[in-house]
Parts: sequence; C-alpha cells; structure tokens
Amino acid sequence: GPSGIIGIQGIPGARGIAGLHGSLGRAGPPGRSGLPGEAGKQGEPGVSGGRGPAGQVGHPGLRGPPGEAGKTGNPGADGAPGRDGTPGPKGNRGESGTSGNPGPPGFPGSPGQPGTAGKHGGRGQPGNPGSQGSSGSPGRPGLVGPHGLRGEKGERGEPGTNGIKGHRGFPGGQGLPGPPGSNGDPGQAGSPGPQGVRGPPGSAGSPGKDGSSGYPGSIGLSGSRGSRGESGPPGVPGEQGIPGLPGPPGSCCSGGFESVDKGDTFQGSYYGDQPGNLAQESELEVMATLKSLNGRIDAIDIPNGSQKNPARSCRDLKSCHPEFDSGEYWIDPNQGCKLDAIKVHCNMETGETCMHPNPASIPRKSWWSNRGSREMKHVWFGESMDGGFYFSYGDQGVDEDVAEIQMGFLRLLSVRGSQNITYHCKNSIAYMDAETGNIKKALRLMSWSDSELKAEGNIKLRYSVLEDGCSKHTGEWSKTVFQYRTRKTIHLPIVDLAPMDIGAEEQEFAVDLGPVCFL
Repeated sequence: GPSGIIGIQGIPGARGIAGLHGSLGRAGPPGRSGLPGEAGKQGEPGVSGGRGPAGQVGHPGLRGPPGEAGKTGNPGADGAPGRDGTPGPKGNRGESGTSGNPGPPGFPGSPGQPGTAGKHGGRGQPGNPGSQGSSGSPGRPGLVGPHGLRGEKGERGEPGTNGIKGHRGFPGGQGLPGPPGSNGDPGQAGSPGPQGVRGPPGSAGSPGKDGSSGYPGSIGLSGSRGSRGESGPPGVPGEQGIPGLPGPPGSCCSGGFESVDKGDTFQGSYYGDQPGNLAQESELEVMATLKSLNGRIDAIDIPNGSQKNPARSCRDLKSCHPEFDSGEYWIDPNQGCKLDAIKVHCNMETGETCMHPNPASIPRKSWWSNRGSREMKHVWFGESMDGGFYFSYGDQGVDEDVAEIQMGFLRLLSVRGSQNITYHCKNSIAYMDAETGNIKKALRLMSWSDSELKAEGNIKLRYSVLEDGCSKHTGEWSKTVFQYRTRKTIHLPIVDLAPMDIGAEEQEFAVDLGPVCFL
C-alpha cells in the first residue's frame, strides 16, 4: 500500500556509558618557538686598577682547561621545519558526545512498492448525515382515485406570508405628447473638420446672361496718319473773268519771229504768257511720285503680316486689319531687323499669338521601368527618361535662340497666356485615382520659369482638367486633357512633364502638346 504518514519525533534517550580510553595518538608537529626572554640587568663596573708596566713576552703556556660556558646568546632565526615524526600509538576511545539538535525533515522518498493486501477491516461507524440532495424531477401523475366522501368543513387557516415580488410589468403604451419645451442655449461651434479630397471637375455650366454695358473707356491714342486720298474729279469751270489790261509786248521765245502777232504760234513755239502741254506733263509726274512715296510710308506704318512687312504681334495685326482671317503670319516683337521675324498662328477672332512646340508630340510606348523598385515617384520626361527631351518652340527653320528672344519680347507685350496638354494613357493614372479617390498620382508640369505646375496647392501654379479618362487601369488607351491659364506670362510655355503611375509592365503613355498662346 502507499507509505504511511511520518510519525512524531520520539523523546531523546538517556546518556550512554563512557567508553574505554583509546590508544596514544601520534605525536603532534613541533610547536612554534616561544618569544625571547627579557635581557638581564648589567652588573656594576669594578674599580679601575692602575696600569702596570709592560712585562716581557713570556713563552706560550700550556693549554688550559676549558673555561666555563658562556651566557646563552640571543635566539637565532627560525630553522626550516623538521620532518614529520612517526605516528604515535592509537589513543583511547573518547566519551560519547551529547546528542545534536534534530535536523530538518528530509525530502519525501520515492514511493515504495505496493504492499500485500491487508485484512478486511470491520464495519465502520455510521457517518454523519449528508447534505440534502437536489430535488428530483416530478414523477408521472398517478391514476385518478375514486371520489372520496365530503369531509367536514375545516377551521379557518392563518394568513400566509407575503409572496415573492413579482416580475416587472410590460411597458405601457406611449402617452400623449407633452407641451413643447423651451429652446435650449445654442451649442458652441464645432472645430473645423479636415479638408476633404478635391472632387472631380464639374461639367461646364450653362452660358450666363449678357452683362450690362461697361463704362465708356478712355480716349485712345491718336492713330497713324492715313494714306493720301485719290485725286478728286475736276471742278466745274468758273465764270469768265473781266479782261485785264493789255501788257507790254514781250520778246519772242524759242526762235520765233519778233514781228509775229500775240497769240500766234510757230513750229511748237509759244509766248511766255500762255502755258503749254509741257507744264501739265511735269505736274503729273510730280503727283505720281508723291503718291508712290505715300504708299511706301503707309506700308511702314500699317504692317500686313508678310515677311517683308511683319507685325509686332497678332493683336496689332488685328487692330490694323480686322478683315484678315485666322492663319499664319509673320511677326517681329523686338522690332529689330526684319530678318529675325518668326512665323506664328494668329487667331483673328481673339487676337491671340500662338507658337507651336517642336516637336509637338511624344510617341506611344513604355518610356520608364522601375527596375524592381517599389517606390513610386514623379519622373521627369526630359530630365530622367531614356530618349526624353525638353520641349522647344518655333519653326524648324528658325534658330532656337532667335525664337526664345522673340518669345521673351512677346511675353512682355502680353497680359495673359494659355496652353493645353493631352496625356494619352494605358494603365496609367493621369489625375484622379478612381480606386483611392485622391490625386496623389496626378501629373506635374514644368513651366518656363522652372516652377512646378500641380493639381493642388498654390492657385497661381495649379492647372485645370478639361477631360479625365485616365482614372482606372483598363488595359485600353484613353486620354486626359490639362489646361493652364495665367496672367503671369513668365510661366509659359511648358518645357517638361513628370508622370508618376508608370514603370510597371503594360504601362505606356504618350503626349500631345498644344500651342502656347499669348494675348
């Protein structure tokens, strides 16, 4: 069976009989040298005797007996320890010591092997009654017994104790509405919420009503002198005047005879008081020369947009020739030598001067690869992409420096500018990301003044979107049209662009750059 419980510690026993003396133990090692004793007192000195005379040197005497041993000298230094002595005889058995204090209880031992089965014990005493068990389930109802006889009326019983509080009743129906309460104090204004995501551009509204007439403008500058008018028709001949007094006879001209009467002609000669056909022809030549000079002066004052007579801008050309149609004309904004004039497109309905980029488009292909990088950032086409380039402006036959100088003067002569860009996409977000609802992947544009034009931020450097078809990855080509308008003409034209959602497989893009127009 299992190990029994450890019993109570017994009473200490009586002191035992002393044992026999043990044998003599081994000699112990020599003890340490004792401390040196104190030095004895010095004796009193004897009386000094007189010095005798020196005797003769005698013969050496016989060896005398040994003298008395001298006083013990001071102890010397400790010598080296001696060898161990032989073990002494075994000593007698010592007396038994007193019993020590009981030690702490030991750790429980490992369980022993099961013992043999014990004898069957006698019947134990009855135990204490146990606690009442839980009520059993009610049994089946018994059969109905026979109807018993009516008993006598019993006595009135005592009133029973109060029962347990009942459950809460069901809520009653809604009561009639009470009178309206007084208005409470207005609450404090809440803190402004975070700025919402910029929504997509709304559709174009209906045209507004015609505005009222503006105030009369200030008187304009005097115009250039008009061209000389054509000669009018000859007037009606006047009435014949009163004949004058006869003058003295004149001398004959051109070899005529002196005796010829006044008014007679001879072989093409005439008298000095009668004009001939030669004077009329000279006057006609002078008039023709003056008319030719007036035409040349008018051509200088009123340009016609040709290469020989360029205008300063399309707005000036429209002012001089409002009847001209829109098309290509020559302008010279710096008003220098006509050899550096440039060809532009003039919109004669608005007076805008438009210059086309060169080249005006980027072909469709995959221009950038992330090369395994997961970081998405804007990549500039002309600065970072292989095969990329910056946009220049002007005809191919015009030197780039000449076109930039003329464009600089054109910006000074203008008060506003505009330009459109069309971004063709295949699985590339251009403005609004339909999946996330934000414009973090929107295109960025680089202006002439090296300022970035963005979809949000400073309103003076923010472009607008006319059409957004590049908001999802559909696997098909679509387009988004951007427009930038400004009164700071230094920001135009656009020279570079940077998309962000590019570089993955099956992502391509292309660009069509519209002309930059100044007014």
